[in-house]
Amino acid sequence: MTLFVFGIKVQAQNRTTIKVLDATIKDAVVTGAEVYIQKNGSQTVLGTTNAAGEMVTGQAFDDDENTLIIIKKKGYSTLVVKCPCQGYTYALSPSLADNGSIRVVLSWGQQPADLDIHAVYGDQHVYYGNKVGAKAALDVDDRDGYGPETITVTERVSDLYGFLVRDYTNRKNQSDALSKSNAKVFVYRGDSLIKTYYVPTGQLGNLWRVFTIDRNNQIVDYNSMVYTSYFGSDSDPESTATAVPSDALAAMPAGLDHVEHGEKAYARKEYELSIKLYQKALNEAGGMLRPRIINNIALSQLKLAKYQECIETSTRIFNLNESTAQDKANAHYNTGLAYEKQLRYKEAAQSFQKAANTVSSNAAYMSALKRVRKQIK
Repeated sequence: MTLFVFGIKVQAQNRTTIKVLDATIKDAVVTGAEVYIQKNGSQTVLGTTNAAGEMVTGQAFDDDENTLIIIKKKGYSTLVVKCPCQGYTYALSPSLADNGSIRVVLSWGQQPADLDIHAVYGDQHVYYGNKVGAKAALDVDDRDGYGPETITVTERVSDLYGFLVRDYTNRKNQSDALSKSNAKVFVYRGDSLIKTYYVPTGQLGNLWRVFTIDRNNQIVDYNSMVYTSYFGSDSDPESTATAVPSDALAAMPAGLDHVEHGEKAYARKEYELSIKLYQKALNEAGGMLRPRIINNIALSQLKLAKYQECIETSTRIFNLNESTAQDKANAHYNTGLAYEKQLRYKEAAQSFQKAANTVSSNAAYMSALKRVRKQIK
């Protein structure tokens, strides 16, 4: 007796077949991929995929959250997936030649049949109904379960990108099917898998707000679910009509639209306007968005030569539980710049040193530190 589940075939003889697909070509299999399992820090080779893209093994392993499946092949980013893995499609992302490019891959289980990946940026909305946008495209669309669905951004043309997953099957229902879908979103840059998201479980909703990428190329996590009865063009199950991008952005967390407009005003050097827009965003936003908004306000104050206000605004970052190490480093850096503008070089050096101690990989912090140290007598 044999039980077939797409992606994994479990046989009565305890034999398991794992199938590996290419994330960018519909139904294309990947041959010669090495498959490993890892548990408690120990890695074991299961085998290599054959001409059908399948790896067959009789080796038993624990299919639970403490086990990882690792799939490797030259020319592809290594895929690391947390189990349970049965009923899941494995899709490898070909390495991106440009480290500025981003690829987002969605995979899920057998149900719901139709989940859709969406990218929203500027006046663009890339999804099944509009597969090609400015410097971005939907590479693969899937309508019968498992996935993958893939969007590749080859070049940034906007300050803000939002990525969402929509349960099209339950587009008119207040359902928990999306939270039960075992959906995962993988984010790639260059040849590296840089982020993995797992769908929130035990929640009602048909729209999963996954993450954004801000103008500093920082990924901002949302990983939350909401219900919406309308998102894009629903008149035709797979229509080619373009959804209104503002509608799509409105489905992102409160305050996000004001942040985007604030960043555009900042780019135009309209700093007073950018502060007003950021303040509106701050009044509406919560969670991980707040540190980013506060740092943006401080930058605008710096441009307006409101140096003490910039310092005071930056200190707010250190009292927020949601502030990341990068948020805090940015706040120290902004503070240092404000002190430097006032010729307070010792205080500037202290702030730049704190920034470098918080995030050591940023060359700008050390460069600023060296610059002000030369001014200290």
